[in-house]
Amino acid sequence: MTVPLLDATGLVKTYALARTAFQPARRLTAVAHVDLSLARGATLGLVGESGCGKSTLARLLLRLTPPSAGRIVFDDQDITNLAEASLRPLRRRLQLVHQNPSAALDPRLTAAAGTRIVVRTGAGLPAARGTSGSRKSTFAPISGRMRGS
Repeated sequence: MTVPLLDATGLVKTYALARTAFQPARRLTAVAHVDLSLARGATLGLVGESGCGKSTLARLLLRLTPPSAGRIVFDDQDITNLAEASLRPLRRRLQLVHQNPSAALDPRLTAAAGTRIVVRTGAGLPAARGTSGSRKSTFAPISGRMRGS
């Protein structure tokens, strides 16, 4: 069995919310007991509703935010409590790519249906070099092979 490049177990992030005029002080759980493993060469996409903890989880995995509980191992090194100076060289190998909201898939469609629309029309893609039209013809053969087309 190969060792995963990234392995997170029991990740939790809670925030203390101050007392207000209408509510007592309380704790907000942004990420609750997440386990994940990522193989070397793999890509991870976090998908979910707005406010569900995607960005917080990504920030935890990159140790941009310290976890409240859990363990993060990157390239066989436990980075959960690593000092900032020791994290700096590792961060050259870690990357967070935020979604461009204007290029996002339509949340009312399934992922397959939303992708099929982009593949069929080439929506939002620049014209191929040396052409004046869209890339529709480039993607037409692919869209015919997608399930449910």
